[in-house]
Amino acid sequence: RAHGVELQAAAPAQIRPELKELGRYLVAHADMVPAVGRLNRIAAECGDSRRLTYEMDARDVEDQAFQALLDRFAEAKVVSVKGRNLSFRDDLERRWCNGLWLEDYVAPIVQRLKGEPGLEIQDVTRSADVRFVGQGAQQGRLDRTDTELDCAFLAGNLLYVIECKTRRIRADGDFDPSDALYKLATLKREIGGSQARAMLASYYPLRDVDRRRAAILGIEVCAGRELPDLEGRIRNWVAGARARNT
Repeated sequence: RAHGVELQAAAPAQIRPELKELGRYLVAHADMVPAVGRLNRIAAECGDSRRLTYEMDARDVEDQAFQALLDRFAEAKVVSVKGRNLSFRDDLERRWCNGLWLEDYVAPIVQRLKGEPGLEIQDVTRSADVRFVGQGAQQGRLDRTDTELDCAFLAGNLLYVIECKTRRIRADGDFDPSDALYKLATLKREIGGSQARAMLASYYPLRDVDRRRAAILGIEVCAGRELPDLEGRIRNWVAGARARNT
């Protein structure tokens, strides 16, 4: 708890080591964005309908990049394919395909940085609900569980929040990060602005106009082909904020 903010984290899901290796593979291969986006969509549809099996259509079957991705996921036993039926191993691994994989990639990086001298990172949480308590709640600042934070931690007197984004496609096929950016901006404002820092970690590359919007909102961005350097980005982000805050 800090600055009237309480983070309530659920127990982290137990992810098989094979999935962690698969997540690192996806980050290293930004050219797989369209295929991963297709799998995200299918996993989301299965979640909405509470099922683990999806019948692929002709576009799914004819998409060679998507089929190559399924081959790799099948090798890791995340999915199985029989004819046109694509089945997820279980609901946890369906959720992992639906975007949990990026959160699962980000959180261990922050944990590694926790031990670095000078950064003073502590209280690393993932999939945490944020609540405003004490004076913050009395002032009417979102006196409820407001949102789930993909990854959050404290360093010095600052709260750092990282939103992980692996999907949300507009009708024209472009990635639209607007929801994530404004969610982070709102959270920064409600916490108190100067006491919080926010980053968007996106598997999709961002357009220049979206990066300018993020800069105006005071949000750090690590997206697309920048993700393999996420550890360095977070290190510099925290060190820079601490230097400006001293």
